[in-house]
Amino acid sequence: MNNRPVRLFVLFGAFTIICIIMVQLSLLISNMRAESRKFDHSVHVALFEVLKKLSGSENIPAKNPVQRISDELYVVNLSQSVTAEVLEFYMVNEFDKLNIQTDFEYGIYDCSVEKVVYGGYVNRSATPYSKIHKLAFSRMTDEPYYFAIRFPRRANYLMNSIRIWILFAGISVVVILFFGYALTVILRQKRLSDLQKDFINNMTHEFKTPLSSIKIAAGYLNARDEIRNDPRNLKYTAIILNQNEHLNRQVEKVLQLAQSEKNSFRPSKANHNLAEILEKIVIGVHATLKGHGDVIFSNAAGEALVDIDEIHVTNAISSIIDNAIKYCHKKPLIAVHLERRNRQIILTIKDNGIGIEPEHLKYVFDKFYRVPTGNIHNVKGFGLGLYYVKNVCKSHGWDIRITSTPEEGTLVTIVIPVK
Repeated sequence: MNNRPVRLFVLFGAFTIICIIMVQLSLLISNMRAESRKFDHSVHVALFEVLKKLSGSENIPAKNPVQRISDELYVVNLSQSVTAEVLEFYMVNEFDKLNIQTDFEYGIYDCSVEKVVYGGYVNRSATPYSKIHKLAFSRMTDEPYYFAIRFPRRANYLMNSIRIWILFAGISVVVILFFGYALTVILRQKRLSDLQKDFINNMTHEFKTPLSSIKIAAGYLNARDEIRNDPRNLKYTAIILNQNEHLNRQVEKVLQLAQSEKNSFRPSKANHNLAEILEKIVIGVHATLKGHGDVIFSNAAGEALVDIDEIHVTNAISSIIDNAIKYCHKKPLIAVHLERRNRQIILTIKDNGIGIEPEHLKYVFDKFYRVPTGNIHNVKGFGLGLYYVKNVCKSHGWDIRITSTPEEGTLVTIVIPVK
């Protein structure tokens, strides 16, 4: 994984989180203010109606008799005395009409005696309030009578009115936390992936030198007369050379895969006749099979000139044919066919191997994936062959497809666009 996309992803994620937090805070604050204004307006209207009923007249002085002293405290001027029972009845009635369902405490101030003569607390919520006390206050206006009303649970009431927005904010916080966790996991996986790639690259490069030395030493021994005249020693040196060659191919495959995974990797394309390349590959496979199988090449496309990286394309096609040979319980029979369709060259490689179960087909191009065979491991490998093939096709802009029938064989189709 390249560092640049990860950095962009982290920056975009951080920017998104900041935007979400800002939007949520803005919505919460604006809704809280709107509910506060709505509550204040409703209280004013209700207290006006109470004042009208107490005075028995619709004529209210031009000067506003209802004053808001603080967020919780309101004062209403009276021109006459009033009993607490009547005042409480009217207030509860008007608050119900405007759906103001929160506790309040009130007190009636008599300016002639300079004290609160009546007071009480009205509990209108399901939960009791632990801070109930008789409302006491000093003189606030010049009117002979007035009453004050306070809403001690106003903040809780407003919070309940915007609980749906609080719920959305909570969900957003959970999503942000999940995103942060996912980002942490991605960064950790990237670090582990980088360590893995570095380890594999270093390991394979370190293997190259001793493998070369073993090959030189085994070749030297194999050329000695005393070795060549001893069938037993000759057999052992042949084993060393064969296994050295096999290990060299595996190491080379890992190195090629590492190169193809780099973002800086660009195929060194040149114009080649794909038909000639396929003929060379088939000739090499014939030599490998030594009569224990057959590979047939048919060309219906004629001269197939395409821009390709000859080395990587040769390795990719050879890897497909190599799999066809390895995963075959009988005499391998492989058909390589090349043809043209419209503005495309179609390359197909069909075998008579053991096939692949449908549930495994979608994973065969994954890195390190090998089709499960239970406890039988008679075919060795790293699960990198088809992953490398997929990378080569992708770097050339080709489409590769695979279909298979268990116990009948597999068909690999490569679609090559041409100008």
